[in-house]
Amino acid sequence: MKTDLWNKAEELFNAALSLPQEARGSFLQRECNGETALLSEVQSLLHSFESSTQFLENPVFELGLNAINDTPLEDRSGSTIGPYRLEERIGIGGMGEVYKAIDTRLNRRVALKFLTNALENNKDAKRQLIKEAQAVAMLDHPNICSVHSIEQVEDSHFIAMQFIEGETLCETIASHDTTPEEFRSIARQILSGVAFAHSHGVIHRDLKPGNIMLTPDGTIKVLDFGLAKIIPQKSLLDTASTEDISQFSQAGSIIGTVSYMSPEQLRGEKLDYRSDVFSVGVVLYELLSGENPFKRDSQAETIAAVLASEPPALDTALGFWAAYSNIVEKCLAKKREDRFQSAAEILVELDNSETRSPHSARRKFRVALSATVAAIVLAAVLFAGLFFTASPTQRTLAVLPISLDPVLAGKEYLADGLTQSLIEKLSALKGLKVKSEYLVSRFKQKSFNPQSAGKDLGVEAVYTGEIVNRDNSLVLVTRLVRVSDGAVIDNDEKAIDESDLIGLQENLATRIASKVNSGLTEDDRAKLSKQDTTNPEAKRLFLQGRYFLERQEGDDLIQAVKFFRQATDLDPLYAKAWSCLAETYSLISVPGHKSPMSPSEAANFAKAAVRKAIEIDDTAAEPYVSMAMVKLRYDWDWDGSEQEFREAISRNPELPPAHLGLSNLLILKGRYAESVAEAEAAKQLSPFSPMPDVSIARTLYFERNYEQMDKVLTASVEPSHKRLTYLRGLLFIQTGRLQEAIEIFEKLYEADTVYGGAPLALAYGRAGRFTDARRVLNVLEETGKSGTYVSSQEKAIAYVGLGEYDAVFEYLEGSCKERFSAFPFVVTDPIFDELRSDPRFLNLKKCANL
Repeated sequence: MKTDLWNKAEELFNAALSLPQEARGSFLQRECNGETALLSEVQSLLHSFESSTQFLENPVFELGLNAINDTPLEDRSGSTIGPYRLEERIGIGGMGEVYKAIDTRLNRRVALKFLTNALENNKDAKRQLIKEAQAVAMLDHPNICSVHSIEQVEDSHFIAMQFIEGETLCETIASHDTTPEEFRSIARQILSGVAFAHSHGVIHRDLKPGNIMLTPDGTIKVLDFGLAKIIPQKSLLDTASTEDISQFSQAGSIIGTVSYMSPEQLRGEKLDYRSDVFSVGVVLYELLSGENPFKRDSQAETIAAVLASEPPALDTALGFWAAYSNIVEKCLAKKREDRFQSAAEILVELDNSETRSPHSARRKFRVALSATVAAIVLAAVLFAGLFFTASPTQRTLAVLPISLDPVLAGKEYLADGLTQSLIEKLSALKGLKVKSEYLVSRFKQKSFNPQSAGKDLGVEAVYTGEIVNRDNSLVLVTRLVRVSDGAVIDNDEKAIDESDLIGLQENLATRIASKVNSGLTEDDRAKLSKQDTTNPEAKRLFLQGRYFLERQEGDDLIQAVKFFRQATDLDPLYAKAWSCLAETYSLISVPGHKSPMSPSEAANFAKAAVRKAIEIDDTAAEPYVSMAMVKLRYDWDWDGSEQEFREAISRNPELPPAHLGLSNLLILKGRYAESVAEAEAAKQLSPFSPMPDVSIARTLYFERNYEQMDKVLTASVEPSHKRLTYLRGLLFIQTGRLQEAIEIFEKLYEADTVYGGAPLALAYGRAGRFTDARRVLNVLEETGKSGTYVSSQEKAIAYVGLGEYDAVFEYLEGSCKERFSAFPFVVTDPIFDELRSDPRFLNLKKCANL
């Protein structure tokens, strides 16, 4: 539309707003007088305004939340949260507030971004906070504010990020006119940061001077990716249309700050990188002129200006080179196809404009500039999937848990084993980012839509499979689904020969990889064909053993030992089987598992197995976790155990059991904050597993922080989990809610006399029901005589309830002699608080090496 029509559209839009809604139609028909283009544009303006008006009074950060937060905020300056000492509040936004703080662990200054009070319990807000941290965490660039971690301390959720000294670009613009040298430097750094974000599939969506910092040394930092969107890059997994990339605006909400938003963003249309190009153009215009080209007295007028008004020409008002004005004008084109197609393209044009400038001889950064532009152009080729056919450096895939036809009960190990093996094999490929088993496990035994699951996981493609019975044969039916549009990329059916699972796994993994990434290298193919054993029967036995190890019900651990032993007998060099055997032995005498084996026997077997695993393959992380568990549970070598856990984490930081084991150890060392931090790290990796919540709740229990423990148990992803239920029973005992504790432990006792017996006897005794307590204690005694291992410590807990302290010490001393894995926790367990003044308690501490 020509400029005079833009102006006419804006005029009619404002006039129509002053009329009742029912009178607008006839008014516009009369005023437009048959000019259909003008009528259509004004109607579009009115529609955009009416659908978003409730969001326009403030910059919108809510992203579809139910209400804008207007709760008064209490200033937390001067307080301490976890390891952070808050110095002063330095900013407040729609979703959160930012504080300057000191990380006392590393003695460094950081910025902490908190959710506001009103949003602390809002799941959408928490997800957005996590999304922001994840979006920025992968952006390691000198012009982007880096994220250190995402934290939860008590009820507070916050991001710890780099603290930037300096001023916002808003303050810079307001303080003085920008010189040509400043403009070039600032523009280049902004564009470099934005181009780098785009190269990783991240659109900022709220670029403005207030979100850009200038440090005293002239470095630009782009921050506040709270509205960032991660989008898939163009590939065989994408649809052909760039318009199908992502729907950023949700029904009824506009995301961003109005005067810096692109026309398509205001209209709630689907966005791509070019929306950020428009926002960059507004920032550069303001940097040159000191004025926002679209800001008006009201939000409605501002919207109309963005949609319908051309900005005042820069080249007539300023003494800057016309080339800079041309760059800005092209960024601000109303139609996205008329703009620069990437931030990298603007950088190249900026370089060309300097070459054409008569002042180029005075430029100091010529060599560095050429290198920078070359690097950015290369990045542009990699990321500009919207307009180039180059493949991204890494595709994203989720292998969802393979399901099993109900008639095939007993073959669960096949479904689980194939899922795990495919994830392990495909994760070894550099060109493929595969979601971990811990992240996809929540889809197990649940019906799901593959496309929805893929969107939830943030991947380009989803692989699903089901094992069915067909003519008395096992058949694996699979699909590879493109998430962007739900299209099926590949359908396949394969007969399952249980005597050759090795070949099946390799064939499946190779087919998936070739469909997702056609450019498989020889190294990729070598990794896909690499096997942990060459013995097919050993492989089958290993998968059966791992199934029982992970289920851990009844006598499952005994079954796991049997299968792992058979696997290692067939292949003595099967490192993974030895490692899993060690892990099984380290668990086998823990309360809640049926086993005739004493702790000392289990420890000896575990040590032998883990040494064998490391001897065969010292590159994997899992054997070091097993060794750490042996030192924790049986050797009571606290420093040695911590060293092994940290060795495992250094080899594989994304291994939840390593973080959970270290969390458990740190309880014994009294390092409660660190213990919670390790459990939180595991929760980030495995957010839908209850085990991180178990670790956090246990830590709070030993810390006597019962109020926060109650909150963790209540908010857990699986509050009815057996171990969380056990911990809730202990919480009730310690807080005097004895009848509720009894009800919990009676149910656990009914299912497992050993697991629920001791705490039930304790609760009965504390409630004065001594006959019931002694009855349960007698059952524990008889169970131990029948061949099932019952620790002396379980009996000691029962005698605490009866108040018979001589018997308590007798059995605790017996527990120490047995090397019962849980014995060292007696030293800090609240159950034994009433015994701490007894001189005999000091001997228990010495026995536990504490």
